[in-house]
Amino acid sequence: MRKNVIIILGIMFLSVFVVNAQNKTVIKGKITNDKDYKIVVLEQILTGNTVGYSMIDKNGNYEIKINIEISDYYKLKLTAEEYILYIPEPGEQAEVNFDISDLINPEIKNSKHTEIFYTSNVKLKSITDKSEGIAFIKKIIDENSNSLACLLFIDDLDIGADYSYYKKLAKGLAKYKDNYYVAGFLEKVKNESSLAVGGQAPEISLENQEGKVIKLSSLQGNYVLIDFWAAWCRPCRMESPNMVKAYNKYHAKGFEIFSVSLDNKKDDWLKAIEQDKLGAWTHVSDLKGWQSAGGAAYNVRSIPFTVLIDKEGKIIAKGLRGAALEQKLEEIFNK
Repeated sequence: MRKNVIIILGIMFLSVFVVNAQNKTVIKGKITNDKDYKIVVLEQILTGNTVGYSMIDKNGNYEIKINIEISDYYKLKLTAEEYILYIPEPGEQAEVNFDISDLINPEIKNSKHTEIFYTSNVKLKSITDKSEGIAFIKKIIDENSNSLACLLFIDDLDIGADYSYYKKLAKGLAKYKDNYYVAGFLEKVKNESSLAVGGQAPEISLENQEGKVIKLSSLQGNYVLIDFWAAWCRPCRMESPNMVKAYNKYHAKGFEIFSVSLDNKKDDWLKAIEQDKLGAWTHVSDLKGWQSAGGAAYNVRSIPFTVLIDKEGKIIAKGLRGAALEQKLEEIFNK
């Protein structure tokens, strides 16, 4: 009886060993034009930790075997400057051949995400027209919405104007929700859905120039332009005369401006308000620059950026400036 138990345990141990071996992620290939390097390492981008390595033989061949539980972003690395981006699926048997003198054109086999990234990246680099580049990125997402590679291109699209593509990619990447970068992206898309036209504008509660906390909701009952700007932002400052003109023309009819500064230095903020003659309306800031709580609430990634809300605090337009702002206010107050 005891002998049978030992045999059974031995079979179970062997089975586990075989399963583990089969689940190993393998990346192998050949490195050419390498005269100096003896080792290649696999480094996780998020942590910077080395998770695997291989000696490079005299013919340039290498092979790395590791256990990967979830898909992630790695560097197949020779030096800090010389590496290949690798995006594996757990258990894949990949082949990556590359020339040290041409790292943007590796030969990829059996690594779907990695291949999509490099094939798309090479094509994208050949496109000089911005609109064509945007169209190509949309095509990448249309054809590969379930690939982690797309996460490396999506930021070139405007989340407001191209929200449908962000939403499509979020749906495709939902199965990778445990990945750190994907989790952040899913949260970003979720937050943006609350900022769609027709949605309720998130509250902003920050200090004004005198240190008094002012809430955006305190202006409810008016049409309010939430204006994200900074003293150091030249396009913002160039927009100042248009803001003054709009405020003077429509304030008496129920138009307010709630300016949120992304400055770090209070003196610069106050000086810009005085120089541009913006003191007639509400100004707030936590002086945290791009870490501004107000900016974060509205997913602000570039300035100037504006959000127009109605009397009930519902978002009715975004990104209005100059003639576009004038036209929208004309439509609201002179209808």
